[in-house]
Amino acid sequence: MDVKLRRSMDTLAISGTAVIIFCLWSILKTVFPIVFFLTSSESALDPESPVDLLLIFILVMLAILLAADLLMRLFVGLSARSDGRGKKKRIIYLIFAFILLAYSVFGSVTSFMYFGRFDDSLFSAILSTVVDLTSVFANVVLIIYSIKVRKLRKQLAM
Repeated sequence: MDVKLRRSMDTLAISGTAVIIFCLWSILKTVFPIVFFLTSSESALDPESPVDLLLIFILVMLAILLAADLLMRLFVGLSARSDGRGKKKRIIYLIFAFILLAYSVFGSVTSFMYFGRFDDSLFSAILSTVVDLTSVFANVVLIIYSIKVRKLRKQLAM
């Protein structure tokens, strides 16, 4: 196997692992504020109250979105790892990687725009931004090396 291809495959597998790890960050970043809000509220949720019913609906929808995010990141990360270890994968995971990249960039920009509106500390905002940008970087590397591995495999097959 060509050295360039082997190195590119290793980088692809590592970036796939990074995407999976940053999946945890995505979940924690969303769940922690909700948990703190719910534990700090003075009363328990009452399903009879229209406001609490709306909050419960929003929480259920958020849980569904988080599950979809988790599944998409796991699919992309595991597919990239598999592709990096030599098992050829279809291009669908690359399409999902682009969607994930757009979602991550949007999330990074919006979290930076809302800094200071929710009593965040400067350290917290900087840390969140750095982790978000690192997640975006891992996704960009995954996309670049996925394309590179495909091209190198095609060149070596000729």
